[in-house]
Amino acid sequence: MLSLVLAAAFFVGIHVGIAGTRVRDALTTRLGEQAYLGLFSLASLAGMIWLTTAYGGASYVAVWGRLAALRPLALPVVLVAFVLAVLGLTTPSPTVVGGEKMLEAAEPATGIQRVTRHPFLWGVAIWAAMHLVVNGNLRALVLFGSLLFLGLYGPVSIDAKRARRFGAAWERYAAVTSNVPFAAIAERRNRLRFDEIGWGRVTFAVVVFATVLLMHPILFGGNPLGFLGADAGVSSGVKVAGAGAGVSGRQGTGEKNAFPPANSASSHGPKSQRINHSTRASRQWRRLLLKKASGFCCDSW
Repeated sequence: MLSLVLAAAFFVGIHVGIAGTRVRDALTTRLGEQAYLGLFSLASLAGMIWLTTAYGGASYVAVWGRLAALRPLALPVVLVAFVLAVLGLTTPSPTVVGGEKMLEAAEPATGIQRVTRHPFLWGVAIWAAMHLVVNGNLRALVLFGSLLFLGLYGPVSIDAKRARRFGAAWERYAAVTSNVPFAAIAERRNRLRFDEIGWGRVTFAVVVFATVLLMHPILFGGNPLGFLGADAGVSSGVKVAGAGAGVSGRQGTGEKNAFPPANSASSHGPKSQRINHSTRASRQWRRLLLKKASGFCCDSW
């Protein structure tokens, strides 16, 4: 658990203490924009790998316990998070490095930018919040709590950095957009234009969500569809053993574990070999996905 706490402190620290602050401004002046981005990308990637590796090795300590009853609600909420994140990744934005020229456009906020100028980070925040609440254990509180904090703090930090750098051009853009989703539309400073968002991007987001959902047991462990009776092959025959197992987090109840930890299976036989292979593949996929996400976050921060 100590490693997880240190990893979270490092990852949050480099974003809060460096990115989006005047320390970043000083570093980019001395090193140059590209050199800074390269170094910060490496630090972010190292931090994310450390964070997820430490999470996998941390012991289970129940806080309020797994809220299995919320799992049906988690699916549509996380779908919204995926849509926001994918739209943020696939839509040009003045908030990302290289998108500054959009500030000079006749209509600087288009597409998902009319809804929020930080769709990716809001997607991360919603995703992290849902995982934190449903899991209800200490290691989830550290991991998802850190990402939730950054998802909410990041937009404020980015806005401040952009305002310092671009002045009146940024203020013009900010006047017709909002950080909080739909706030500018509710205040009639903008309007929703779904034709600019595009069915293609939304469809792609749904496909990504469905793919991750179906591959979740392999990529990350656990089965979000377990409440539909889809735990067969994932948790069948796996008994609750120890404080880290089980939907309720109770010890020795004999309940099936819909979200078994990597070390919950027996260490003998072909089944154990398949689980160990799945665990290794899961870690490799997590590192690849986090590498992609860290590159985007670095560009934004």
